[in-house]
Amino acid sequence: MTEQPEVFITRVQAMPLLVLALTLLGGVTVGIAMPQPPASHTIYLPLVQNGGQSILGYETILGNLGSSQVVRSAARDLGATWLRLNGVRWSALQPTPDATYNWNHPHIIRLKSDLAAARDLGLTPTVIVRGTPLWATDTGKECGVVNEASLPAYTAFMEALAAHFGDQVTYWEIGNEPDVDPSLVPGDSMYGCYGNIGDPYYGGEQYGRMLQAAATGLRRGNAMALIVMGGLLLDRPETTNPAQGKPERFFEGVLRTGAASSFDILAYHAYPIFIAPSFDTDINTAGRWDALGGHTIGKLKFLREVMERYGVQKPIWLNETGLIASCVSDSSCGSEPAPEGFEQAQAEHLVRSFSRAAANGAQQYIWYTLDSNGWRHSSMLRGGTQERKPVYYAYDHLVSTVEPYYRVEQLPASVYGSEVEAYRFFTRDAYVDALWRNGSGSSLISMPGVQFVSASDLFGASLTPSMINGQAQFRVGSAPIYIRRTS
Repeated sequence: MTEQPEVFITRVQAMPLLVLALTLLGGVTVGIAMPQPPASHTIYLPLVQNGGQSILGYETILGNLGSSQVVRSAARDLGATWLRLNGVRWSALQPTPDATYNWNHPHIIRLKSDLAAARDLGLTPTVIVRGTPLWATDTGKECGVVNEASLPAYTAFMEALAAHFGDQVTYWEIGNEPDVDPSLVPGDSMYGCYGNIGDPYYGGEQYGRMLQAAATGLRRGNAMALIVMGGLLLDRPETTNPAQGKPERFFEGVLRTGAASSFDILAYHAYPIFIAPSFDTDINTAGRWDALGGHTIGKLKFLREVMERYGVQKPIWLNETGLIASCVSDSSCGSEPAPEGFEQAQAEHLVRSFSRAAANGAQQYIWYTLDSNGWRHSSMLRGGTQERKPVYYAYDHLVSTVEPYYRVEQLPASVYGSEVEAYRFFTRDAYVDALWRNGSGSSLISMPGVQFVSASDLFGASLTPSMINGQAQFRVGSAPIYIRRTS
């Protein structure tokens, strides 16, 4: 890896459609999260009918869920409960200071269509708000933080927005990957826009003040509104190139302004890059996040540490993630096919990263995306044909196998051996263990036969163990398997 990582460079150059879960330590007891402060805001997570928590979801490209039967059918068959949409552009709804809000703008019509489809599918939506009007920012483009003079107008807009959508939308996300300087992205970028390379806290303080204005308006417009701080890119825990500033200090800058009471949920993103089959890039990150546990766990730990220093507790969402391809001729991979072995690795990564996130207290897990091509082949449906990819079937089996669960914890090496990483999901009627070998090859695992109920592979095919001296034995490789057991 170069000092400036490939992920960041290609996102800036390619203008991708990248719009990509009370934190609990150790094993996670799931149910209702109570963020502090403010005490008056209780976050109700989607619950399934027979109890337990569902944290799984996906993002769809704006307008597709409402207009495409193929996308809607794929969403219905998956059975997840969360939906992320990008979303609302203030710049489109109020292009001049004296303009009335244009609730009939085409992107609002598409949003309302998607929200109607989400209600039909039983999905809980989160909607991203972005796009500063040129008259309300000093950057000369809509990708920019709201200037101080325009914060009252921003508050008024947010109040009107929350009131207009009423109980259709409870969760509002303020920006998308705000910890990117607007000079590094296009003028109408769907991510970034609130960073400042030259500022010690990378613009986090200015975003914090904007967040306070947004929260005031949203809560006036809808007392039940819950604010999600824009999902952080968090490229690395420590930037060493002075020319790149200190984007990792952005979140600290937000907290320095006293804006902790102005958001209810903290979110982050994680995108490992495919290298080779059977290679786990989530925890092999060329030094960026390895010391903290990799992309999924490391970023979560990083954010918790910052919150602890400021005496803050918030639920944490991994609200945009996926395994992406590295392409040669086209940095967005729009015209280049996925590399050999990528789609299988993508399906394997889904289970690994979800298990790690859930066991470490993330209260939402959003895959980017369900439809279209995502970014760099990250989608669950194949671009163009929208054919279901292996990761889709792995996701479908994951939902049907581990949900609803009440608690999840990582198992010690004494259960399946030191070469195997394993997580136990405590469901209504059994324990479900998700496990895989770290590295190439395979490992022999064994468990008491009297505890064995059933087993399946990554995509749901039944697995039959060898029974030797009362022990049920399997061989497991990099592809996760599931074992349902009584204890």
